[in-house]
Amino acid sequence: MKKTIILLAAALLTLCSCNDLLEEHPKAVAAETFYSTEKELDAALLAPIAKMSVWDGFGLLSWGLPEDLSDMINGTGSWAQPGEYKELNPTNYGRTDAIWRRLYMAIRDCNIPLSRIPETALDESTKAKYEGQFRFLRGFYYYYLVRCFNKGILRTENNMAEYDVAMSDSKALFDFLTQDLEFAAANAPEKVSTVGLPTRYAALALLSDVYLWQKNYSKAAECAKKVIDSGNYKLVTVKKAEDFDNVFGPDLGTSTEEIYYQKFDNTTPGYSQSIVMFLSYPGAKPRGHAFNPNGGWHGFYSKADEPLIANWSEKDLRRQYDLYEQDLGLQIGKTYIPSKFTDPSPQSGGNDLPLIRYTDVLLNFAEASTMAAGKTTAESIEALNQIRRRAYGYSPSEPSTVDYLLADYSTKEKFLEILDNEEAYETYAEGKRWFYLKRRGIIKEQVKKEQGVDVSDNSLQFRIPVSEYDYNKKVTQADQNPGY
Repeated sequence: MKKTIILLAAALLTLCSCNDLLEEHPKAVAAETFYSTEKELDAALLAPIAKMSVWDGFGLLSWGLPEDLSDMINGTGSWAQPGEYKELNPTNYGRTDAIWRRLYMAIRDCNIPLSRIPETALDESTKAKYEGQFRFLRGFYYYYLVRCFNKGILRTENNMAEYDVAMSDSKALFDFLTQDLEFAAANAPEKVSTVGLPTRYAALALLSDVYLWQKNYSKAAECAKKVIDSGNYKLVTVKKAEDFDNVFGPDLGTSTEEIYYQKFDNTTPGYSQSIVMFLSYPGAKPRGHAFNPNGGWHGFYSKADEPLIANWSEKDLRRQYDLYEQDLGLQIGKTYIPSKFTDPSPQSGGNDLPLIRYTDVLLNFAEASTMAAGKTTAESIEALNQIRRRAYGYSPSEPSTVDYLLADYSTKEKFLEILDNEEAYETYAEGKRWFYLKRRGIIKEQVKKEQGVDVSDNSLQFRIPVSEYDYNKKVTQADQNPGY
């Protein structure tokens, strides 16, 4: 089950006589002979997904740099510098440039089939289904890009033959990606036969986040509620810390929490991620087994005396699963390395990256419904309590002794305080916290509180690659982000 999408990819590529489709791009196939059948479009769907499975995609960099900039994580070696929250150094410029380039490669692999689908002989409903899936992927990548860079080049199926394209601001990008995701929510399939492909519920879940970013709280709550009410997703039951392997484990095919994940595989060479190796420390054995059998870079750590870590209850099963005490020789007191993703198999790195899971939807609904109402509602605190109960080993759907009580957190301000903390604990080491803090507008105060560091304005977004205005005649240094 775990490697279903990988095997499907291989079969489809053989069918299409394009063995390098996942590694290269669909336009290597003659346009007049490709994108004409459902099998060919299924193969094409895998191309942008595969583009993001490598080290500069969600295999490491596109997960790692945002996590490095969160309030709960510190970096070692060359990854320590982003935590100064100043202008990045040349090594990290190379990393942000690679993220930009990788995202546009994936966007291109959405634009090409989108330009061809209208010309196929498929019926209109089938065309709309595939268009919805490609537009979800493109919307997802543009949303990731605009949150990292705050602007970008809007490349679509209509201008992809043009090299020189002007810079678009965040509003133009948000308008465009919102339209893509709204189309996907209306037209993408409700269910897919292969895990890892997008559905309309993935689009609704992502829209709930997009609308939160735009402060359209009623729409955000509405989209999240549709996912919740679908009945397609539920929290995995956890009784002990090790049970979280049923959410994050390396051999897990899927779970009831999966909405949209970047899929990896530890049985097929070339399809694993580098996150496990990056986090691993040689000889460390969380949950009684090694992070991985190949050593490790121990690139991230958390300090025991930082408030969020210090106040994280020892009874919280997430803490027991996510933190592994390890002396890194830094002489800064007790430290932990993130142990959410471990894989002791020979290939290692088979853990999927949970880009959108059901807890994200519950968190979004809790926040959006509270903000829309101007006060805490019974529904919003229940959504948060489902996550909290599960974290302490209780049934998510039944009241427990760890519940937050509406009477204690009835105001919007008090509720947002506990929401900020639960989001930190629930998404620890998933690459989401930096985006959350920026969206909430609290990143400067949180980093100062947790790490004692002042956040400069230019560290709130990445540098536009110099190559973009060296070779794109419609982009100049004036289009660069402030401070670079």
